[in-house]
Amino acid sequence: CHLTMFSHSVRFLSVLPPVFAQDLFEKQSQFLARHESVMQIANPNVTSLAVASSDDSYYKTITPSGANSLCIDVPGGNAYSGAGLQLWECNGVDGQTWVFDNYQIRFGADENLCIDAGNMQNGVQLMLWECNGLEQQNWAWDADAARVYLSGRSAATCLDWYDQVFDNGQPLHVWECNGKPNQQWSLWPTGSPGGG
Repeated sequence: CHLTMFSHSVRFLSVLPPVFAQDLFEKQSQFLARHESVMQIANPNVTSLAVASSDDSYYKTITPSGANSLCIDVPGGNAYSGAGLQLWECNGVDGQTWVFDNYQIRFGADENLCIDAGNMQNGVQLMLWECNGLEQQNWAWDADAARVYLSGRSAATCLDWYDQVFDNGQPLHVWECNGKPNQQWSLWPTGSPGGG
């Protein structure tokens, strides 16, 4: 199994420019090593919020690009409509597993719940809410800018964290997109909830 994953990784990396491929491989290896995870490479043909059906790309962990030891987290894994979201030290629990699909970010352990931006105003805390297809749950991913944003808004609104605050428990919110590092995110393949 590990040999197969390695050969898929090498094949994937061989189609990228050498410097980019090495940088991607090193970052992913460092992240996975910190979280005692097995190397998994996402499908290189996946774009936007669409996902492949393969296990190696369906579930994601989401971290600030400048703080890869913190993950978007449901406090205590207690998922219900209205549960506020936070950043917490990455620990591989189900409360840090997400699914990007059909312009939604769904909670991996209960895909009936979506990340919701409430009234979508600057500073509003993000929460889980029953998936309903409304504008405040309509998310997109801009890989070039490494940003997650509300795609249905005329004024660009981004997933945001407090710049240079690395404390566990800080609430996540949205803010007008400004290109600053605290609006840049990394997506990491992870295992399915419950270790399945």
